[in-house]
Amino acid sequence: MCDGTRALKEHVRPELSLLPRLGRRLVVLTDPDERGRELRGHLDDLIGPLHHAFVPEQQGTSDTDGPLHSAGNRGIEHVVPLGVQRALAAAQPSWPKDRAVWGPEDLQRLQLANAFDAGHEGVVRGPGGAAARRRQLCALLGLGRCTAAQLLGALNRYFSEEQLEAALQQLDAQLAQ
Repeated sequence: MCDGTRALKEHVRPELSLLPRLGRRLVVLTDPDERGRELRGHLDDLIGPLHHAFVPEQQGTSDTDGPLHSAGNRGIEHVVPLGVQRALAAAQPSWPKDRAVWGPEDLQRLQLANAFDAGHEGVVRGPGGAAARRRQLCALLGLGRCTAAQLLGALNRYFSEEQLEAALQQLDAQLAQ
């Protein structure tokens, strides 16, 4: 993650910190990319536990060139209204920053990271290996590209065991086609 000054401008911090006083559930829905993932963390840190809604990267990617964005641009503005509604309806609260349901060994077991100290053992083979599998999972979850450490942080902060299992099943079904 970058420092908070890049993600959240200093002049908006006081206003954002007042949002909890509204007494309503606050839902964060950001672009399905790295910057969106980064912004989520900063907002959670500044405001407190928020609800988070995610859209898969494919739903938030422009297929065509437009006046403001070129084809391939990732942004919430490319998601159809039904996709936004579904994401908002599925919004879940985040967990504390120090939640540790998954660790590096879990990512290795799930073939989302290679074992760095095992020589050739524990290396995921195939097209792109663990990095490609991790990239595909992050796209399904709406996280943008993640290193293994970034994915670990996002999984522990935003996703339940059931959500990860469902995403992995979807990923494996896509890869089997």
